[in-house]
Amino acid sequence: MSVKCQILLSDTKDGVFRAGLPISGTLQYSLETATKYDSIDIYLIGKGWCRWTEKDCDSVHFFHNKEDLVSLTKNIFKAKLGNETVQAGKYEYPFKFLLPEELPSSFTNKTCTIMYKVIAKFVEPGSLNVTDKFDVEVPVRGYVSPCSPEPLVFGLKKYLFSFTSKNQVTVKGMIDKTFLQPGENIILKLTINNDSDVPVNILTELYASFTYTSCKEKRHIRKFSRESVKSTAGVSPALKEKRVSSLTCVVPTWTSYTIQNSNILKREYFATVTARFPFPHFNEYVRIPVVIGEKKEDYKAAIESSKDDEPAIEVLRTVKFAIYKPKWYDSIDISFVGDGKCNWCKTDGDGEKMYISNEEEYVSIHKNLFTPVGDQIVEPGDYEYPFEFLLPNDIPSSVKTDFCNIRYAIFVKFARKRTFSSGGEYELEVPVHGYVMPCSPEPLIFGVEKKLLSLNPNNKITVKGEIDRTCLNPGDSIHLKMTVTNDSNVAISIKSEFLYYNSYISSGRSTSLNIEKGIIPGTEETSPTIRENSVLELERTIPILDTLYSIQNSKIMVGEFKVKVTIQVPFPHVNADVQVPVVIGWRKEEHDMPPSYSEVMRGNN
Repeated sequence: MSVKCQILLSDTKDGVFRAGLPISGTLQYSLETATKYDSIDIYLIGKGWCRWTEKDCDSVHFFHNKEDLVSLTKNIFKAKLGNETVQAGKYEYPFKFLLPEELPSSFTNKTCTIMYKVIAKFVEPGSLNVTDKFDVEVPVRGYVSPCSPEPLVFGLKKYLFSFTSKNQVTVKGMIDKTFLQPGENIILKLTINNDSDVPVNILTELYASFTYTSCKEKRHIRKFSRESVKSTAGVSPALKEKRVSSLTCVVPTWTSYTIQNSNILKREYFATVTARFPFPHFNEYVRIPVVIGEKKEDYKAAIESSKDDEPAIEVLRTVKFAIYKPKWYDSIDISFVGDGKCNWCKTDGDGEKMYISNEEEYVSIHKNLFTPVGDQIVEPGDYEYPFEFLLPNDIPSSVKTDFCNIRYAIFVKFARKRTFSSGGEYELEVPVHGYVMPCSPEPLIFGVEKKLLSLNPNNKITVKGEIDRTCLNPGDSIHLKMTVTNDSNVAISIKSEFLYYNSYISSGRSTSLNIEKGIIPGTEETSPTIRENSVLELERTIPILDTLYSIQNSKIMVGEFKVKVTIQVPFPHVNADVQVPVVIGWRKEEHDMPPSYSEVMRGNN
């Protein structure tokens, strides 16, 4: 072996890498002599597998399962014709992989293994493809979700055989926290009412429960096992008969960690409280589920920051693929397709359900990457094709709701028409923002008036307002100015909120309309009480999330937004409101549009 290699991982605070965050390090290798290589690659691989046997009479049954958790690759060296030699010397290559967010933690026992590795491969040319392989295991910690409320009250009751009716022991307890960090102690507060004629003591202990799931060919058979966590047991002194005692018990968690987000393994923890009785009575216990680990919310800022560091431009400009052995294709094509579909269910007066749908196509552009000449085959190797698609001006934005999905995607298709097997099709979804048109002048004056039933003709409330902009960019804010004149004999308040209206349109001559509406969370605000016969000036700013976008230019869906201002009056009067339409999105004529991917790349180059 002429290559010497080591993979050095960057130090972390506690020696583990967390889901959703990067794994970084340096690949160091040295060559004693100049060596020819087809490629040098570094991989991040995450896999899990489990297997066990079970006996049934004279038969032995084997069960197994596996799952692929992550597979990422970075190329360090790729041979080119006439230049396949890597010269002798020492080399360093820094690398970084971004872990997915929904991963299980690393784990291993006799039945199951969940493992992550960084692997370096040095592939030599030739038909045998001799490969030098080096790897280092990466400890990964996944996030977990709570399973129980906090605090949690629990209890147990044990009736002892006796000629008296009150020969029983009752334990009532409370656990302050059911979601704990590794190493944090579980605190149990117990009240024991020993209304029996025998002494009793209390055992507290932490148990781990394992559930293994086999593959579907084995009908998803599950294996269960339970074991106590070492050095977590604690026993109280004997609690005498006919007495009430109070205990505070501490159960350590040490380095225990709940495992979720896996299809083959689930590891759960239970704090167990056991009331132990002398012979011939049986013990009684209760199990309290706890989760030990870390929440994804605690690392949200770091996860979002890591996403921003990842480049996303290259995949939208270049298609890369590798052919490992000579293959024949009718064609290799790349396409950009955008379409929309909506469907919903409606019940008529007779109780019969009608399923309503509609669909439309917005864009379909195809480019050929390869067409054979005669019996030409595609030779083994790595291929790279730059591409660029020009989008139409009048297409709607990407959107997905419970009733509608408007999506755009890039497809790469390897066509093999003269065989029974297809060559394969690969897809990448592309988020698209279409242009929008304003619906109202700016600034816009609006108003609402409420007359109350009274012998006084002037018993009314008037709101006159102004909204500075009715067509906004995502992330902007709406500014309201209102003058409220309360000429009535009741106190009132003014409520303002931001609403969405999604209208879905069916196909056919007689179209059907389905309207979905609601309040954008966090946009409701109610003014202080406005006393009778008074005038008050109000101002309100409504922030617009950068994920909100009006949907226009579609025949199956219209997505609108409105500012709703409501005069709230006391019972038995009825509220009055006005709704001001606004549009959120980028206008075609604006010069401060965000640059396209192509413009960004040209600027960088």
